[in-house]
Amino acid sequence: SVPGMPSVDLGGSRSHNVFSKANNASTSGTWARPNLLVGHWPLTGAGSNDIYEIYGNFIYSNPAEALFQGEGNIALYDNVLVNHSGSAVHIQPHNHKPRTIRVFHNSVVATGTGIRVSGVDVEYDQLVSGNAVFAATPFSLHAQVQQVDNVSDTFNAASNYLTTPFGNPELGTLDIYPVSASTLDGTAIDSSLLQLFNDWNVDFNGDQRLQGFRGAYADEGLNSGWQLALTIKPETYTASGGAADIFEGPVSQEVREGEMASFAVRASGINPIQYQWFRNDEAISGAISSGYTIDTVLIDDDGAEYHCEVSNSVGNDISSDAVLTVLPDTDAPLITGAVVRSLNEVDIQFSKAVTSSSAQTVTNYQIDQGVEIFSATLNADNRTVHLITNSLETNNTYTITINNVQDTTSNLNEISPGSSVSVVLEANIDLTNGLLPLEWIPLTASRWSVVADAGNNALFLNTSDYPPLSGSRLGEYILSPDSYGDFTLTVEAKTNESSGNANADYALVFGFVDENNYYYMLFNR
Repeated sequence: SVPGMPSVDLGGSRSHNVFSKANNASTSGTWARPNLLVGHWPLTGAGSNDIYEIYGNFIYSNPAEALFQGEGNIALYDNVLVNHSGSAVHIQPHNHKPRTIRVFHNSVVATGTGIRVSGVDVEYDQLVSGNAVFAATPFSLHAQVQQVDNVSDTFNAASNYLTTPFGNPELGTLDIYPVSASTLDGTAIDSSLLQLFNDWNVDFNGDQRLQGFRGAYADEGLNSGWQLALTIKPETYTASGGAADIFEGPVSQEVREGEMASFAVRASGINPIQYQWFRNDEAISGAISSGYTIDTVLIDDDGAEYHCEVSNSVGNDISSDAVLTVLPDTDAPLITGAVVRSLNEVDIQFSKAVTSSSAQTVTNYQIDQGVEIFSATLNADNRTVHLITNSLETNNTYTITINNVQDTTSNLNEISPGSSVSVVLEANIDLTNGLLPLEWIPLTASRWSVVADAGNNALFLNTSDYPPLSGSRLGEYILSPDSYGDFTLTVEAKTNESSGNANADYALVFGFVDENNYYYMLFNR
């Protein structure tokens, strides 16, 4: 750790600002940047679960880049984003990947893409909900992203829903407020995943949000709030009025040990409203949002009482207590899979976290056919055990029997005696350093080599002196999914051939399953 840096998760916010590149913006090239760009928090340790709360902002005009770009953990909500010359929201890899993403209650008008979420870390979840998006391409989302309760249409159709979406804020003629009978009001939006964030229940103007409205505003007709302009946006509103008042308190929870528990309050009053959560009447460090989540509930949390205090410039209020009931976990860990990593490496996956003492006891594992196990190491996920063995034979099926492995719950549940799983070392090419690629065999083994770099397996063509490849299998860069981090991939075409020669083309293959199932990008020299 770095001296003086926070040792707990804190998060950060960007709220009630105006970000504009309407004047003197770079139109292309090295200096072009989004209006607002947020990077990644630390990947591990303190701060890795921090989340950017970006809300109540007016983001306007960018001729070269999207208005907003970000990665990591992001809550983007109650913003007005207007770009008459490009795209609005790009959540995508930059230095790492998007993780936990919440994009909700935004009003978007753009000639390019409205909301794009790509390259996400699939170990986390992403939600795009309750937005009103009018763009040439309203949404471009990774397959894992959950998309619900949005309203979308083309850029040109925006005037059917919004007052004057093609106006100019410098002239006071831009108004994204919904017109009467705009169809942006519908069934109530599920807010269960949104209640963790500051001011989630008020709109762009600071008015109390009715959960049926899509977009940044919670009403339609005449906008009585702040008029969009390229000036400082006021943060405090009197539309809701009065002292901070909790009108919906936290609800008691009953969960199993190891699961997640969440509490939330809804408050009205003059913004900004501050929140502070308490456990058994003691303030919880960093719990300063309208919601509070315990990622992994422990048996010691059983019976704990949680409440929230809210305050603003006029007054404060205290919620009732919510009681957390924790049920003990009585389920034994299960084997969910096993894979041969090389001639003498096998990984075993369990259904839940297991103790290091039981998982790393070599005698808890037996492999038939006289295979000797030299070591057992528990990976950082606390669910995968890495075995080092003597040499395995190709095309041979081995049975691994496991006993005495315990989970990390208070009961220390033990795996069923004699649990077993089978693995096969598939025949593969003989690589000089002994590392085997997974599931993929080159068409001609002599043309390929493999190198290891910090745990990554990189398979590559080792010569440019070859006749045209035939068949359906292309070259691939192999990365072991449980060990690689950031990497740089360089792809080069043969440069000593004419552009009319098909061999000057090259392809990058990814998501390989078999010769008939994979994705690829084809490049033409």
